[in-house]
Amino acid sequence: MASVSVESGAASTVSCGLASNNLIRRTANPHPNVWDYDFVHSLKSPYNDSSYRERTETLISELKVMLGAAIGGGESMITPSAYDTAWVARVPAIDGSGYPQFPRTVEWILKNQLKDGSWGTESHFLLSDRLLATVSCVLALHKWKVADVQVEQGIEFLKRNLQVIKEEGDQDSLVTDFEIIFPSLLREAQSLHLGLPYDLPYIRFLQTKRQKRLANLSSEEIHGGTLLSSLEGITDMVEWERIMDLQSQDGSFSGSPASTACVFMHTGDMKCLQFLNSVLTKFGNSVPFMYPVDLLEHLLIVDNVERLGIDRHFEKEIKEALDYVYRHWNDQGIGCGSLCRIADLETTALGFRLLRLHRYNVSPVVFENLIDVDGKFLCSTGHFNKDVASMLNLYRASQLVFPGENILDEAKSFTIQYLREALNKSETFSAWNHRQNLSEEIKYALKTSWHASVPRVEAKRYCQVYRPDYARLAKSVYELACVNNEKILELAKLDFNIVQSIHQEEMKNITSWFRDSGLPLFTFARERPLEFYFLIAAGTYEPQYAKCRFLFTKVACLQTVLDDMYDTYGTLDELKLFTEAVRR
Repeated sequence: MASVSVESGAASTVSCGLASNNLIRRTANPHPNVWDYDFVHSLKSPYNDSSYRERTETLISELKVMLGAAIGGGESMITPSAYDTAWVARVPAIDGSGYPQFPRTVEWILKNQLKDGSWGTESHFLLSDRLLATVSCVLALHKWKVADVQVEQGIEFLKRNLQVIKEEGDQDSLVTDFEIIFPSLLREAQSLHLGLPYDLPYIRFLQTKRQKRLANLSSEEIHGGTLLSSLEGITDMVEWERIMDLQSQDGSFSGSPASTACVFMHTGDMKCLQFLNSVLTKFGNSVPFMYPVDLLEHLLIVDNVERLGIDRHFEKEIKEALDYVYRHWNDQGIGCGSLCRIADLETTALGFRLLRLHRYNVSPVVFENLIDVDGKFLCSTGHFNKDVASMLNLYRASQLVFPGENILDEAKSFTIQYLREALNKSETFSAWNHRQNLSEEIKYALKTSWHASVPRVEAKRYCQVYRPDYARLAKSVYELACVNNEKILELAKLDFNIVQSIHQEEMKNITSWFRDSGLPLFTFARERPLEFYFLIAAGTYEPQYAKCRFLFTKVACLQTVLDDMYDTYGTLDELKLFTEAVRR
């Protein structure tokens, strides 16, 4: 070869001076490597140190115990609800003594008043949560004529904060059915002559909103819809004998202690009392907003560990959780708890997606039972945050569609429109939702479909938005400690960095092999060892598949040389000779 010149372009050429003629050959290597090999070998990571791997093993062991207790042992770690505890505290003793049936709940209320005079979730301030919990606790203490000073402090908190709200826009996100329950409790407080401001513009607005919402509900919807968990807010509309037909197997009404306590005080039903006793036996002196929430909790645990990229450490726990959910799966949908009789769209959509991803036999027919008469998917109809969470999960579930599953195609179109409209609503950008990254979650979901997601990129992104103190909204602000906690996030970050350090070492090995293999001597061929490595590592990233990644990259490099030889460089006569040589 007398001379070689390489020109830039879509396809470079190599001019070869031969004895009889000049042959112009094409090359398939039009651009340089993305990363210089020397740069790759300069990469260093502190996470190669054994101390990080030891810490990782410790965290895995600790989390296995925690998740095992939640999934296998039913040890739900849910924060107490001051609102629901106050309703249970109002239950009078069944012996007619005139004392509370559950005096320890009254003691809990006395011990858990916050410094500003309110009750509620101390770690997260949401005014609607504090208002609802505080008026409920004030009414409970007033009923038993105890702690006059604390009652007055609660009243002062209510007065001070209600007067600040001039219009709806001044209020942050609302807990579930706030506009139904809060006016009802204020009406009760007024009948007891408690010194609260009852004629403020915001109070009148809530009363009007309550009337409009209830006016649109039929008797069947009141006695069988989402308000089953908020019966204490509509006592003037409930037919108590009729409502007993909707009592859950455990004696509760949608697992709500507040709703169940209210029904007990109106009916004296002993199954209600048994439920309240069982919840207090489990949680001590207080109760959560709902019990059980096992199905939702199991699904959220699986969803979080998978999105954080640490699911390979908890395969046994994931299988147990999904087996448990699948045992309760039915074509009517599932609720937050295994004993809940009312299907919940968020839990059902989340369950469908995770079960289908793990090859359980689930049919999208379940969503046909969650559509109202207007053809819209059923949401909470009174809780923006819950509706958005339901639509996000339904949108993600709709992407796991098989041919002919029209209901999922309809769900996808419906949820895309809903989520786009949600981005134009002020509620999406409220202070609470801003802290919860709601708008970013919606934007990311619409921009990046499940099919286009890369596991390592998703894990890194979710590590950045995952909050160990994440709180969810129902009738109270609550946290699920097994779903969101510091240890899970620490493990996810450590695991990501350790896996990345392993990949860096593998990249060094790949580039060393490539340089020593002689393949760079084929200057006409593409040098893409790192691109091929990333191609396989994007989907098969786990440390145990190191050999798989190495072999794939080797084969891809060899195949590329052959491909470029046949497609761009070799002449027909040369390729015939080469092919015959290989065959021999």
